[in-house]
Amino acid sequence: PAAPTAAGAFGHRHGYGLTYSGGAWSSPVPLGTANVYTVSCPSAIFCAAVTDTGYAYTLRKNTWSGATDIYPVANAQPSSTDGVEDISCATAGFCIAVTAEGKALTWNGIDWSAPQAIGLSGIQPPLFPGDLSHVSISCPTAVYCFAGTDIDAFNAPSATWNGTQWTATSPGPMKGASWNVSCANSAFCMVSGGYHAAGDISSIWDG
Repeated sequence: PAAPTAAGAFGHRHGYGLTYSGGAWSSPVPLGTANVYTVSCPSAIFCAAVTDTGYAYTLRKNTWSGATDIYPVANAQPSSTDGVEDISCATAGFCIAVTAEGKALTWNGIDWSAPQAIGLSGIQPPLFPGDLSHVSISCPTAVYCFAGTDIDAFNAPSATWNGTQWTATSPGPMKGASWNVSCANSAFCMVSGGYHAAGDISSIWDG
């Protein structure tokens, strides 16, 4: 597995990629500068990482690629427009990265697609730079992904991907801050989040 990390002042953090194997960590490999790094590894020989500043990196056979600018609008952070929030890979030939404004960018093993709207209703532009929504995604297969976000205590839209298009799901009971999702398959996903006053809460999507 790979684990990007960041350290430094906001807006000037230096990211590193490290792998953990056989009970030991590798030496850190620089992955550029950003504020938030996320990674997904569908196998032991491939990982993809993205930054909130719109850059993507791939790990193949223990070697990280250089940066690919997949979403230039997010390059300047903290942003008043958008940022890349999360990534999930089903295979080395299929990953989806999602943005705070509810857009998806798809990796086909060679190139990244242009951004496509997921259809998460209710997302508003940030009130100030850095005030971006947190969007999470999980793709157990190339023909199924579940994505969503927390807007407020009353609105947590989500949608599913069937390999061709995004479809909004029915509203669920999960309306917590820091909305995160993980799916084992198309019939089972777990969503977690919480508020400071309410503690952690979770809900289950059964397809």
